Amino acid sequence: MLRDFQDFESLCKAKIETNSNIKRLLVRQITNVVLLIILQIFSQILFFIIFLVRFIKTEKKIPKIFVHSLTKDQIFRNGSTDELFHFLEEKRFPYSSDASDYLIYCKNLLLPKESRLKVTRSLSLHLIIYCFNRQSILTLSKTMINLMAFTLRKKTGLTLEPKYFLYYFVEYLVWTNVTSESKIKFITTQSSHKNLPILFYLGKKNFERHMMWYSTNSIPIYKVGKIDLEIGFSQNLATYIDLHLVWDNFQVSFLEKQKIYNSRAYGSMLFYPRKFQKGINNNSTLIYFDVIPSNLFENNFYSTEMALRNLEGIISVINKYNDEFDKNLRLKIKHKRIPNRNHSAIYLNYVKRLINCGAIEAIVPTENLYRLISESRFVIGTPYTSPVIVAKELAVNSSFICFGSTEFSIPDYFNEVLVIKDENGLLNKLIEFI
Repeated sequence: MLRDFQDFESLCKAKIETNSNIKRLLVRQITNVVLLIILQIFSQILFFIIFLVRFIKTEKKIPKIFVHSLTKDQIFRNGSTDELFHFLEEKRFPYSSDASDYLIYCKNLLLPKESRLKVTRSLSLHLIIYCFNRQSILTLSKTMINLMAFTLRKKTGLTLEPKYFLYYFVEYLVWTNVTSESKIKFITTQSSHKNLPILFYLGKKNFERHMMWYSTNSIPIYKVGKIDLEIGFSQNLATYIDLHLVWDNFQVSFLEKQKIYNSRAYGSMLFYPRKFQKGINNNSTLIYFDVIPSNLFENNFYSTEMALRNLEGIISVINKYNDEFDKNLRLKIKHKRIPNRNHSAIYLNYVKRLINCGAIEAIVPTENLYRLISESRFVIGTPYTSPVIVAKELAVNSSFICFGSTEFSIPDYFNEVLVIKDENGLLNKLIEFI
């Protein structure tokens, strides 16, 4: 009897859950239709306002080069876009020396009103307002009305939420219009490899899709015995990118092993001009470029334990070097990124104590790496930080530092740069170079 009741109870629960799911689905479909109508009305009002504005403002030419996925600091270096522009116009790149050819996307709400390069929070909306003629705006508006009628007539639920569905559809219409009228180049970075700008998925119509690799440490470090695991790069890198701009032939070879064959070496890319200037070598300072460990990835190579071990080892070697040779060698440190709440508080507090007591000196985040490294005698960094490769490019002595990480597969050389694995190795290099 009890068993029968339990079976009956479970059937009732299943029925209630099924009815509940049906109700939720119905409510979701009704909500989607209502939201679609509201967003459609809003979009038509917006198009009408834009259409009226086009009678007042002069139509501007459509830019030739669009840049996506840069941070505000990369775009506005020292509060200006000048350095980004001078970087993009360098002869080594296939771009333009005319600032009016560029349109830059930046997601930040507060943007400077004036800059050499035009920066916007929405590429597609900027194109509609400033670059599309009245006929193009009318066509977009009519298409949106037809989409509305079609969706309501079918009375089907949307796979995407209405706001996302409309957004993607407008983006599709805008970029289809742009690429049908002029040949453009669209630049993004490897930070967007899993979710590329919508334009990249349209196919090769009348534009080029470029990806700039802004660093060299996209190569993973695996534990011993697991080196044959797949890298985990998105398939987008091989399918939807026409040209990968990487630093050197080592990266070209690495990407080819991942079946990504359309890459080319252009030298270091820091989004400000590359200057090979030899300054006065500072014999009393050692520069260390670290990677702040993240609380989210404590089980990988870039852990708090590894970061502390490396920094403590470097300080120990410097003290030993100063005592043995009666020198006053100092350590400067520069983080790979500006610290945030996801970074290891243990490591950051340790660095802060060292700075406060005068044991080390912090390098400001906006420092020009080409100038800093050019004036250095010896540069070290956590595997495989980009400044060490910049030092190699500038013919400045450099090495990677990795003390005691026996559980990870670390080569003796990476990209022809020595990887120092113990304190004696670093001491010997200090004696050689300093």
